[in-house]
Amino acid sequence: MDQASIVGFALAYFVTIITVIILFLPAIAIFTILLLLAGIARLVGLLFSVAAIRPLQRLGRRIRKSAHEFRMRSHGPTRLLPH
Repeated sequence: MDQASIVGFALAYFVTIITVIILFLPAIAIFTILLLLAGIARLVGLLFSVAAIRPLQRLGRRIRKSAHEFRMRSHGPTRLLPH
């Protein structure tokens, strides 16, 4: 095998690799876009959950406070009193 044949085979090999990469490029691009969209959706969900924590904490405090006030009005103090 002479040098020109080796160079020709190597060139054909590289052209084949580049052609396969170009053929799969749309699939790779679509997969990358889908991964980015999934990451963005996850971040938006995380931001919504973080934004929802404060109102839920306020609601919990309000419920506990009203339950405590109700208990104080209906049952008196919850600690033991000396006789």
